[in-house]
Amino acid sequence: MKKSNGSNILVLVADDDESVRGFVAGILEACGFFVIQAVNAGAAIRVIEEWDVDVAIIDHRMKPNDGFEIARHALVQGHRIGLVMLTDDPSTDLLLQAGQYGIGQVMRKPVEAGRLVETVRRMVRAR
Repeated sequence: MKKSNGSNILVLVADDDESVRGFVAGILEACGFFVIQAVNAGAAIRVIEEWDVDVAIIDHRMKPNDGFEIARHALVQGHRIGLVMLTDDPSTDLLLQAGQYGIGQVMRKPVEAGRLVETVRRMVRAR
């Protein structure tokens, strides 16, 4: 697996909404993170297989497969990735399901930049 370089943290941002994906990636890149963007779950899974991803920011409701597909793949394949799910779903059932798939944080959209960056840093420390 490839790593961006020795000093940067590699963050995968997977969201089928280009504006959300670009916004999140821009925040993280401005803070010095190396970011790879994926437009759907299949592309995100390919990135996870090809790169040594530290943290994955995944959208809950992507099409055709949702963010849980990415989390399921990471869990089954034994990848040690900090997983953060972005959602606009206020359901507490989502929190229960997220825990079952090893998702360490669920964040409501729209995400607040400072909270997002701190969450990524916390995930890296816990990895």
